[in-house]
Amino acid sequence: MEKLVKFETAKLAKEKGFDEKCDFLYNAFSFEYPKQKTPFANSDPHINGTELIARPTQDQLKNWLRKTHFLYVLVLPTVTCCWTFKVIDIQCDPQNEIERPPYSGVDAYDYNTYEEAMEVGLNEALNKIKKSK
Repeated sequence: MEKLVKFETAKLAKEKGFDEKCDFLYNAFSFEYPKQKTPFANSDPHINGTELIARPTQDQLKNWLRKTHFLYVLVLPTVTCCWTFKVIDIQCDPQNEIERPPYSGVDAYDYNTYEEAMEVGLNEALNKIKKSK
């Protein structure tokens, strides 16, 4: 099964405009709901009176960031047999302060797993979005 994002990441994605259909949900208190029969989006914010947040997979959120905001999260192996990441502006907008290829440096922390590095990278990319579209 693909790795699902954490509650904080799903909440931030919703704030930044993420509204794709997702099979998994969080309620406002970080409780995971079971898989729904019909996919849920952030534009459908309630079921049975409970406020819900769509919980995407890491790949789904990564693709949304790339297609909607032209941000790419690149996860790389390190020399210490760990993982790190870099958020890249693939639109190459000169007014954007996000680094474009070729780039220098990566996150200064080594993560034990690819998925852990991706989660932190997705959060960083979401925080670089100035406003929801």
